Amino acid sequence: MTEEEKRQYSLVDNVTTATPPAFLLHAYDDDAVPISESIAYAEALTAVGQDVEAHFFQEGGHGFGPGRAKDGTDQWLGLLANWVKR
Repeated sequence: MTEEEKRQYSLVDNVTTATPPAFLLHAYDDDAVPISESIAYAEALTAVGQDVEAHFFQEGGHGFGPGRAKDGTDQWLGLLANWVKR
């Protein structure tokens, strides 16, 4: 992938005031995507005045689906429902 393609497909590099609000979830032990990606995206949204809610879990790995009680990731569906209602 070229540098131009990387910029073109980068969520962080393409945030504008037209970017929709975001609800973000991430686990610190995600071995596929660094948590810094979600943090950078949340910061980019905030910088343009867009609504963002982010939740970071100590454990959960990558793609934890509806979540698991053992690592607390099962909380995210309720958190999302509250965010949508607001």
